[in-house]
Amino acid sequence: MPGFGNLTLTVDAHAGGRHGASGRAALQHEFFNPDGSWQGTVRVDVDVDCLAPAEDGTTATVTGTVRALTYDVPPGTPEPPRPSGSWHPETAFGFSLDRPGAPGSGTVRGRVGWSGVPDFNDPAAPPVAAKCVAPAADFYVIAGRYRLKR
Repeated sequence: MPGFGNLTLTVDAHAGGRHGASGRAALQHEFFNPDGSWQGTVRVDVDVDCLAPAEDGTTATVTGTVRALTYDVPPGTPEPPRPSGSWHPETAFGFSLDRPGAPGSGTVRGRVGWSGVPDFNDPAAPPVAAKCVAPAADFYVIAGRYRLKR
């Protein structure tokens, strides 16, 4: 989508006791210029520390600390500054399954949300996520899927 881009999220998390978890998550955001040309990509790699699914299987929270932030930019474009080695904020993902349409229709749409990360250029920037707290799942999944396995 010109002016916004493509968001891709991958998560491989495994529960381990009450609100404990292990695994990895990666969020990649490709940016495009208004003319549709590629502007660059930012990737956030996360070490998962919480996986909290709802009992009914319709929502889940995944949180973790940012392990790395990387950029990929077109040739000749200066790379944005990188955060310091001590920058490892908590970030969060929320997942939800909608059942739009008539009751019993079987139609299910997945949604996902991301809390983002604080400004790494400002050491005093407050955190935007807390462990085991989900952000609103306000983006519809348009390709791919997710599932919770017990």
